[in-house]
Amino acid sequence: MAPRLRVLAGTSPETMVPITSLVNTGVSHTLSSPLFEGKIAAYIKGVTDENGCVRESEYFNREDKAGITWSIQVQGRFLVPQSADDILFGNTFDRPLKLPWGTSAILKFMHYIDPTLDHDLTSSTKPWALSPLIATMPNFAHTRLEPHLVNAAEIDLPEFPPAHSIKDDIKQLHLALVDLDDDGRPIGSGSRSSSNMSLLSAQPTTALHRPPSALSSHSAGSATSSASHCSSASHSSSSSSSGSAASKISGASSLRIKQAMRKVHRRKRSSSREQPADGAVTSTRHIHAKELRRLDPTSASQRRAHFSTQAHRSDVLLGQFDVVTTDFCYGFINFAPALALQLPGGLSFDLMRYWDGQPVRFVCCKRPKHGARSGEAPWGRIFWCVAIEMVDSD
Repeated sequence: MAPRLRVLAGTSPETMVPITSLVNTGVSHTLSSPLFEGKIAAYIKGVTDENGCVRESEYFNREDKAGITWSIQVQGRFLVPQSADDILFGNTFDRPLKLPWGTSAILKFMHYIDPTLDHDLTSSTKPWALSPLIATMPNFAHTRLEPHLVNAAEIDLPEFPPAHSIKDDIKQLHLALVDLDDDGRPIGSGSRSSSNMSLLSAQPTTALHRPPSALSSHSAGSATSSASHCSSASHSSSSSSSGSAASKISGASSLRIKQAMRKVHRRKRSSSREQPADGAVTSTRHIHAKELRRLDPTSASQRRAHFSTQAHRSDVLLGQFDVVTTDFCYGFINFAPALALQLPGGLSFDLMRYWDGQPVRFVCCKRPKHGARSGEAPWGRIFWCVAIEMVDSD
């Protein structure tokens, strides 16, 4: 029997259901969980139906989609507010991969198209390759809902999937910017942002700042974070060596000292911030909002470059008032008629030679917490996922 593609989607690998019949039809599948609510649509060039007939789609005939071979489109809302730095997108696997001889060339190409990519594809347990969603998506659109609309019986969302190609639109994204306090928690500064943050404060999770994790072990952002950590450790060490009197400080006093030290570090970091005429320090949110407004809101390249910086991602809080629409589409992988990888310069790989039966799984997930127990998946809670697999024709 000749193999054919099967596509599944859901809010977790365990709850995925087949959506092959919807591929290339322009009809979406509903996603719903306590963490995420939305819709997903898939397009795969050359996909065949249950009768072996190719199911065409006008999507691949669009002028701006020339060369594209597949597309995963999602529209939805994060029902529990999430920092944009903690929302990751990419591939995860349940067992080690059989990698081809040209893996180094593949990884160089992947980093070229996505500098924020982090991965451990050579893992002996569960390989992964993930990036911040806001920086990796080829197409990303954001719409801000009015609070009273969220409480309505039915929210009037933009058409999905749209009859036209999804384009970048971040004109309203500055409304999702927040300031962070010394502990990394958001500070309210407006009715809209406060609404998202009030929901966040009710959650048992703590800081929104990026925790050290396996995902950041190779990134420059991790190096900066580690340097800051070492600096803090140096201060703590010098304080503890000042004498036995320091060890008698009460827990409450110690906390106040740490908070004061953090404020000092923040003042040092903010010394280079622009200041208005009256000398008052402008908040990080206002600075980043001004930087965001300088961007062309329809430019994917400017958006991806801006959010390649961790600080810019950390200041964005996406919650139930933020409708995010994305199109993850590329042309370097062919799923039909055969699974193949094609890189610039004519380099091509027949992936069927290395395929061990694992599905190609795309996930949108939360950045894992630092100190995950051994044996746990190296990625966090999954918001939604799609799997493309080969099955024998009936």
